Amino acid sequence: MEFDDREKGLVEENDLCRLATLSPNGWPHCVPVGYVYLGGSFYVPASGNSKKVLNLRGTNRATILIDEEKSESGVMIECVSRMLGGDEAARLREYMRRRKGWQNDETTAVIKLEPVKKASWSPGQVR
Repeated sequence: MEFDDREKGLVEENDLCRLATLSPNGWPHCVPVGYVYLGGSFYVPASGNSKKVLNLRGTNRATILIDEEKSESGVMIECVSRMLGGDEAARLREYMRRRKGWQNDETTAVIKLEPVKKASWSPGQVR
């Protein structure tokens, strides 16, 4: 998925978004999470038994929202998720520790979110 310059700025200048997943009882679950954006995908560290991880094991669909209060702009991105394991997850956890200073260990789950659809807005326009 391609982002325009404004959307790309929002994605690359932030490391916090809201992640919405669907609970088995049909209720949405929305929480703020940290993320890294690499190679066109979002990566989110999480406790392996967190509600978001349990929800994504039931359905691999999620939506993330990255917005900025000052400019009143944002981008909402529908994603397909996958839980990473093994060496791939270990490399990403190390990257998050080194580059972001985030605390995690081998029990930390890493969620990969691959964008499939987006909607964005800023004052005077919606796309």
